Amino acid sequence: MHRKWLDSMHMARSDTSPPRPGRAVADQAGAGAGRGPRSVEDGRVAGLGAAPAFAAAPPRPAIYTARVSPRSSALLLAAALACRPDVSRETASPPARDPSAPSSSSASKSQPAAAPAPAPEPESAPVADPEPGRLAGITAAHNRHRAQLDIAPLTWSPELARYAQKWADKLKRRACALEHRPRKGPDAQKHGENLFAASGQAATAEQVVAAWVAEVAGYDAKTGRCRGVCGHYTQVVWRNSQRLGCGVATCGDSEVWVCNYDPPGNFLGQKPY
Repeated sequence: MHRKWLDSMHMARSDTSPPRPGRAVADQAGAGAGRGPRSVEDGRVAGLGAAPAFAAAPPRPAIYTARVSPRSSALLLAAALACRPDVSRETASPPARDPSAPSSSSASKSQPAAAPAPAPEPESAPVADPEPGRLAGITAAHNRHRAQLDIAPLTWSPELARYAQKWADKLKRRACALEHRPRKGPDAQKHGENLFAASGQAATAEQVVAAWVAEVAGYDAKTGRCRGVCGHYTQVVWRNSQRLGCGVATCGDSEVWVCNYDPPGNFLGQKPY
């Protein structure tokens, strides 16, 4: 008979609306081994165990819940609510905040705003060589060798360049002869001067200066003495020279280069550096 009553009770519950959340809670809160879920009406709820008021009485139909005492009903409701995760989250009080700790809004206000990153400076365009045409780079070639000796660099002088080119054009009329300006006359020398001649192929500014600097092999910097020719090298690195101007002229497959320096170098009895 007891089996029949259980069957009839389950049939009656199947006709009703679905149970509200939190009512079937026994399998979430320690139901006995091998037993199915229990409901609040069964008299066992998680955390309460077997209540003496319901353990001895036989199970009854729907009127069973009418006999629950007010105190037991309160306990059942409290246990059911405790087993509902959604309700426990809703009713949980927020954690106490330390009054001495600054709030997030106040902390953000107290910190100064980060300064914007400075805009990157535009890359400067490479400085173009001041010399025209084939003469480009000849000043820089001089200054690389002067820098190795910690000597101040030369600067390109358009005035000296015109002076050098005037003499190079005159040498062209002489089949590019390798001749220095004379000491006297309308073409008298006023500045220091280096000459370079080549035939068969065009030289570069780097090659011209390199040919002059190669004379360092015969120069003794300690004594100031020279074996062979060293005057082109000493003029390139002469410390007191400050300005440079050059010219070039071609004669068929030959060419002549002229460079003038101011102030001039190669004074007798003086060292270049």
